[in-house]
Amino acid sequence: MTDASPVTPAEPGEPEETVATQQVGIRRSPRYWRLMVLGAAAGVLAALILTVSFPKNPDFSQLQVFGFLLLVCGIVGVAIACLIGLLMERIVGRKIIVVTADRVDVRPAPAAPTGAAAASESPAAAVPTGHDAESESPSPTAER
Repeated sequence: MTDASPVTPAEPGEPEETVATQQVGIRRSPRYWRLMVLGAAAGVLAALILTVSFPKNPDFSQLQVFGFLLLVCGIVGVAIACLIGLLMERIVGRKIIVVTADRVDVRPAPAAPTGAAAASESPAAAVPTGHDAESESPSPTAER
């Protein structure tokens, strides 16, 4: 349902406004980037805890073990956070709230200046008619 009603300008130079009332549906959704960052942070924390909790390996340094666990736990943490986001969207996204919204279109009104104001505002009046001092001086490379 759209109800468009033009609003007339108060003066001829003011812009023309058109207001349209429309019914729109709004539904909530989770912010996936925030959930992914939270999942990655949980993966980093899990990798740090797992690295410290296991005894040292003679084949790999603790930094290498942390790097391997960081890759695995980071990916798993982001994947779990995305799955939680999808579940949240299914649960929260079921409700659609219908609200009334106003759409305002503003278009500039064509202003036709008259008399002396038209001569001073015309584009031709802004173009210089004389020669510039710089354009009359020859360039150093032109005479060589």
